[in-house]
Amino acid sequence: MELRPLLADEHAVSPVVAVVLMVAVTVALAAVVGTTVLGAGQGVEPNPAPQASFGFDFDESSQEVDVTHRGGDRIEVGENARRVALVSTASSAAVWIDSSGQRIAAGDTYDGYDYGAPEATVRVVWEGEKNDSSATLAQQEAPA
Repeated sequence: MELRPLLADEHAVSPVVAVVLMVAVTVALAAVVGTTVLGAGQGVEPNPAPQASFGFDFDESSQEVDVTHRGGDRIEVGENARRVALVSTASSAAVWIDSSGQRIAAGDTYDGYDYGAPEATVRVVWEGEKNDSSATLAQQEAPA
């Protein structure tokens, strides 16, 4: 038996190499597309904090402050918030809204929050709907 005639037939090798290359390219392409698609949602904040402006009107004699939503995004529990609270460095927190359907829009005011002490910092704190994020929307230091 002579080996030369067996090795001379190269027609069968070409289709096998082509199939192997096509499978390798398909697997590589699927890996790149899968990584891109599945990784695209990572790092995107699901419920970004609203952009709103607040005004603070301090009454030094009673150590109370009125906080007014001056403009910007409307904040609604169940839509883009779980809760909005007023927090002072010298007093306990007060919930502004926390029930589904409640909202804060331009012109709404929280009256008479006891901020506790001169030079305390009062903050408007927003908590995301799923309690996975929070942000300070505004803050102001009380007069001395």
